[in-house]
Amino acid sequence: MREELALKAAILAEKFAPDLSWYVDVNLQLIDKAGDFVSDDIWYRVVQFVTNNEDLQPYAAGKARDYLDKPALHETMVKVSAYILGEYSHLLARRPGCSPKEIFAIINDKLSTVSPPTIAILLSTYAKILMHTQPPDPELQEQVWAIFRYESYIDVEIQQRAVEYFALSRKSAALVDILAEMPKFPERAVGFAEES
Repeated sequence: MREELALKAAILAEKFAPDLSWYVDVNLQLIDKAGDFVSDDIWYRVVQFVTNNEDLQPYAAGKARDYLDKPALHETMVKVSAYILGEYSHLLARRPGCSPKEIFAIINDKLSTVSPPTIAILLSTYAKILMHTQPPDPELQEQVWAIFRYESYIDVEIQQRAVEYFALSRKSAALVDILAEMPKFPERAVGFAEES
């Protein structure tokens, strides 16, 4: 019943949102408060909205950054925050506490607390942070490379991802080409709010 209630709240937020920032606020609060009962569809939809609305990207990145300051965070919030910051943290570069090193550090604090699927998202986020750091920061590069070189990941997919990101990050041009910003999602004929 709680999962259904969380989904209904997300549907209502989309249907009656006065603006997109309100929609992001409500869904991030929903993920924060009801993390165990929030389906992946809800955070995927938040990512889709943010990706498709350029004006919303700095706002969503700032909110995601703010949530990561919380000492206890549900894994779903770590996923959505890491994804958004991987794509758009460079838009916050002038904001205090939002340098690439600081973004990396706050996300990396969560690495030991999450499951393998979320670790995969975090590794992608690290690679994207490296890609957006211009000029390259040797200290940040070494910190990220130390994680990519860690070859004892139990999950084979994560180990492969880390090895591939390490190889790509040593060739910055390849990293930029492969990890370019996500393109806009195609708009659905039927909206999320009308699916249920």
